[in-house]
Amino acid sequence: NNKLNKRCSTCSGEKPHACDVCDKAFSTKSSLNTHKRIHSGEKPHICQLCGKKFTASSNLYYHRMTHIKEKPHKCPVCPKSFPTPGDLRAHNYIHNGSWPYKCEVCDRGFSKVTNLRNHMFLHS
Repeated sequence: NNKLNKRCSTCSGEKPHACDVCDKAFSTKSSLNTHKRIHSGEKPHICQLCGKKFTASSNLYYHRMTHIKEKPHKCPVCPKSFPTPGDLRAHNYIHNGSWPYKCEVCDRGFSKVTNLRNHMFLHS
C-alpha cells in the first residue's frame, strides 16, 4: 500500500518533500535525497572505467554507455544501432509513437521514466 501511495503522489504531481536549502519540492523522498547531492557535492556513483563521479545512479548508467563502442542492436527502421536491447527498445518508440511515459501537463511522450522525471522540472 505504501508503494501505491508513492506512485499516486508521483502521478498526481504532489510534491510533499521539499529541499531545506533551495525549497525545490519532489514527489519522492529518494528524488529529494538525490537532489540534495547537488548542494553537498556528494557524488557516490563512480564509473569503474574512468573514475568520473555522478550524483545519481541513472546518470552513471547513461555515462557507461559512452564506454561501449560495440553497438550490436540495430534498428530495423533507421541506420542507428545501440549497445543494449533496452536502448534499442527505447529508441523504437520514436518510430511507432506509442510512448510508455507521458507528461500529464503537456502530453509529451518519453521512452524512459527518468527522462519524464527530468522533463517535469521544466513545469515546476
